[in-house]
Amino acid sequence: MINIRECKIISKTEASSETREICQLLIENLNQIEGGVMDADCKKAIQKIRRGSYIPKYNKTELRLDLVFEDKVGVVSSMGTTAIISRRMLSALYHYNGGTISEIIFVAHSPANAWYQHNAKKPRKENGNGNRATSESLLGLIDEISNVVELPISVIEITDKVCIDEFRNHFP
Repeated sequence: MINIRECKIISKTEASSETREICQLLIENLNQIEGGVMDADCKKAIQKIRRGSYIPKYNKTELRLDLVFEDKVGVVSSMGTTAIISRRMLSALYHYNGGTISEIIFVAHSPANAWYQHNAKKPRKENGNGNRATSESLLGLIDEISNVVELPISVIEITDKVCIDEFRNHFP
């Protein structure tokens, strides 16, 4: 059974038409993933898009980008712990300053998905998300640095139906 999923695009600056088109392609690929989307699944969905794109080489995982398009739009999955968000931001800024990208798209879990990822296998659900990265924490970091960073940023927030249902049941 395919998990019903909602993907919301949040642009922190005016996104180019290329970025908007890439976001739609990413959403199509993300909607084909069965079950909950994890970082490895997301990376594969991103890398399925082969239209004028390449996977950049990096020596340090902190500098990871999952895909760069010929129009210099970079894409990276930002799932895992909250430390991942800082690493992905560092990577985006590194590649932006080096001229590899001119815009970045992050793909992140919604707060409900992060909570569910942390609590799914626990018999007694916790109120917290176990320090899992969320679109909200990513957007908070973006807001914090936006006055000194000119990089155009878009975020695709993933919310799976099963996650939001469980989240709403736990926090009525």
